[in-house]
Amino acid sequence: MELIRKNPFLRILFPFILGILIAHTLFKEDVVASGPFVFLVIVFTLLLLVLHIRLKSYKVVFGFLVTLHFLFLGATIYLVNHPFTPDTHFSHQSDVSSYVGLVYEVSEQNSRQVIHTNIELALSGEDSVFVSSGYMMLYNPLENTAIELGDRIQFSANLKKINRNPNPHAFDYARYLFYQKITHSAYLKDEKWCVIESNQMPILLHWASRCRSYCYSVLAKWISNDERLAIVNAMLLGQRNALTVEMKNAFVNTGAIHVLAVSGLHVGILSMIILWMLNIFPSSSFKVRLIKLLIYLCVIWMFALVTGSGPAVLRASLMFSFYFSAQIFSRGSSSFNSLAASAFLILLNDPYQLFSIGFQFSFLAISSILLFMPIIQVYYKRKNVVVRYILNLIVLSCVAQILVAPLSVLYFNQFAVYFILSGLIAVPSAFIILCTSIALIVFDVVLPFINTMVVAPILNCSLDFLLSSVQYIQKLPGAVLENLCIDSVQLVLLTGLLISTTTYFFVARKHWFYIGAFFVAINTYSAIEGMQLDQQKVCFVYNVPRATLVDFFLGDTCVEFSSKALDEKRIEYTAGKNRIKHGIQKIVNKEEHLTNSQFGFFTNSVFFQLGRKRIMLVDDSEDLYSDFGLDIHYLILANDVTVDLEMLLQSYLVHFVIIDSSHSESKQLEYGKVLESLEIEYTFTKNQVIKIHG
Repeated sequence: MELIRKNPFLRILFPFILGILIAHTLFKEDVVASGPFVFLVIVFTLLLLVLHIRLKSYKVVFGFLVTLHFLFLGATIYLVNHPFTPDTHFSHQSDVSSYVGLVYEVSEQNSRQVIHTNIELALSGEDSVFVSSGYMMLYNPLENTAIELGDRIQFSANLKKINRNPNPHAFDYARYLFYQKITHSAYLKDEKWCVIESNQMPILLHWASRCRSYCYSVLAKWISNDERLAIVNAMLLGQRNALTVEMKNAFVNTGAIHVLAVSGLHVGILSMIILWMLNIFPSSSFKVRLIKLLIYLCVIWMFALVTGSGPAVLRASLMFSFYFSAQIFSRGSSSFNSLAASAFLILLNDPYQLFSIGFQFSFLAISSILLFMPIIQVYYKRKNVVVRYILNLIVLSCVAQILVAPLSVLYFNQFAVYFILSGLIAVPSAFIILCTSIALIVFDVVLPFINTMVVAPILNCSLDFLLSSVQYIQKLPGAVLENLCIDSVQLVLLTGLLISTTTYFFVARKHWFYIGAFFVAINTYSAIEGMQLDQQKVCFVYNVPRATLVDFFLGDTCVEFSSKALDEKRIEYTAGKNRIKHGIQKIVNKEEHLTNSQFGFFTNSVFFQLGRKRIMLVDDSEDLYSDFGLDIHYLILANDVTVDLEMLLQSYLVHFVIIDSSHSESKQLEYGKVLESLEIEYTFTKNQVIKIHG
């Protein structure tokens, strides 16, 4: 409570975030009129202004009204920023022949350009032009003429709403794009689009793009190795597209991925360099200090623009800006208040940042450091400089994990064991790499021989050392704990346990009760879940376009049925996280299952008994028909199988039919007509997953 009382932005941030979450939970993708919420916010604002003096002695009442005001403000900002809220959104417009939009992001993926476009105008016929808005993702084959960043293009294409991934716990690309306000996609044909104007980005963004290109060209001149160049490009310029999958995995699996994402670490190092240079000219004059602040802010925000203005760098830039501005104006500068203020401003501008993993990790890591670092530093503040530096790195790595580790397990189902060791290497290496990279760009213009003799060799050696160290740590035994699984309840309990345990060890207060309570709650909850998973008998029919994937979960064993065309990568993407969440330890295919009766039993290759439910999985048209009239609870038509459905249904007593996504739309409709004529219930797996409990 003392922490919240001393930091006013914390008091308004929590209800503001709660308002965003409530609006997100209640409305999700539904289009809701934001007018009533805007009206409520205005009424509360006027009420607070009028009653401010009269309610001065009633602090509780006034505080409650302020909390309610920011809660409604959070919900309102969420709805106002909803992609479908504007009446001019292209999805609300009909009879449109073509669109005009500004290209603000371009990348390459699977032999095509992926183009993010901000729609500005819609054209209907030859003469009718009206304002349009919204964001769209366009695909342009590489054999077509390339589209550049900042191009204003006119195009005609069939728009398609990006559908959600219905497979449980799988990565939902549509939701990821929705939080960026991208809701539709389209494929461009070469003759159906043209560039109207080029280089139409806002001046600052255009300058940032040119500056980024120039810096990259300088770095490429002095760094010959592609791997080294990819690392420094990610660390200094925020461009991670050149990193290979192997390199990314090495940094992820060692807990050093944060050095590749431009964040508070990089802004902090840059701040140290700027402040060291500015302190060469000491002065107590207010004007001089103000000039120093302006120089500092200009450099920091130029860096933020050049690196792409990601959530982490924005948070760090805002936080440092607030902190040093407060110092210049002789005001008490609280790190917590600066952090809360930066979060509030980012969410006020774009409330959907709250659902960004980068935003969550960035703010939780800094919050954890600010909470626990001062408590622990007390115990070694009298050590010598070298020991204190090493201890600071170790403690920094540990305390950042207190709030971040549970979230990492929730999202990625793994934990890097040697994060302390990688931190001892990665953080000093990042400092040297950033300093020498900046020096390389500066000396390339004025004193290039220094780059040849000193700067370039140091930079190349540092990059080699960082990469080889990370790759070596990754190969150590038990470097990564994989297939970890927690849900949102366990996330809260585990975080509470880590916080209370850390506080107990470093603060002279009795926290045994809280530690014990969280520990017992986690174990009880996990034991109940474990018992449920051990006894589980469930079937999942996944949604995989043009393919079949069916899982039978029997205890900790998964029996997998999949199309031959499905590779391991696609199966893992579709069902991997769902299997982890259900505690699956062993995966067997259909053939293995048929030879091992411990998993369940088949009467033959198409029948499966799941508890009390008998399931018939038809992926082949041979040996299907009989005269036994066997009772079938669920019939699954898989692998684009072609059968005489009417004859098949005469052979068995079928209660429900599932037609999976391997079948074409026309075949699904054909089967649907047969089932309707026989008055048998059925469903498709298109845009849904079918779950059958045994």
